[in-house]
Amino acid sequence: MITERQRYEYNPPDTPLNILYIDDDILVADKPSGLLSVPGKQSDDSLTLRLRELYPDVNPVHRLDTATSGVILFSRNKSANAVLSEQFRNRIPQKRYVARCEGIIREEWGALAYPMSRDWSKSALTSAPIHKVDYAEGKKALTFFRVICRDFRHNKTVVMLEPHTGRTHQLRLHLQTFGYPICNDRLYGLATDECKDRLELHSCYLSFFHPVDKRQIVIYSPAEFISESECNLRLYLPETRYKTDKNS
Repeated sequence: MITERQRYEYNPPDTPLNILYIDDDILVADKPSGLLSVPGKQSDDSLTLRLRELYPDVNPVHRLDTATSGVILFSRNKSANAVLSEQFRNRIPQKRYVARCEGIIREEWGALAYPMSRDWSKSALTSAPIHKVDYAEGKKALTFFRVICRDFRHNKTVVMLEPHTGRTHQLRLHLQTFGYPICNDRLYGLATDECKDRLELHSCYLSFFHPVDKRQIVIYSPAEFISESECNLRLYLPETRYKTDKNS
């Protein structure tokens, strides 16, 4: 949690590209934690530029926070980008995230509706776009959650998250406000600058319609910080038959 000027060092991971699906119109990749989705103020090194070294035509249709890992969709031509962008504007794609939180959540499921705005005072302490709950002037933000498993020994809870809106840092702020911050969150949680462990938030599922042939594409990516023996995430996803699954 930010209490004073926070150091920011961008040290992107040197990991191989992990492409989950590719054809002439789209590319879906698995972004590692710690890597920018697109070039930023601190560095041009990003998933987008790394992919363009092999596929110069890719453009991101949406983004993930630097600290968040998981599924991210790219278009490979203007027509595909226009169709996919329209789907996202109309909230047609289904997205699911998995997170490990501090504390034991007693509810089995629920909705978090905390309006959000930029926290300019805290943003000045770091290079990150910090947000806050703002009931007076904030934009509407809605997150649905469902508890997957509880670890009473270590006082942690694993949750599946479905963002109805797509505000920056929405999931992180909503869980922090709910009282169960995501593990290893240096911006909204209990972690400090000295924490070297990754943020335990992962985009594990994305479904959308192919921009050309209109078939439904379903992508699943397991979280590296959760073992299948600990939690079977597939049981809590919308689809039971995976049309595109790197582990199928």
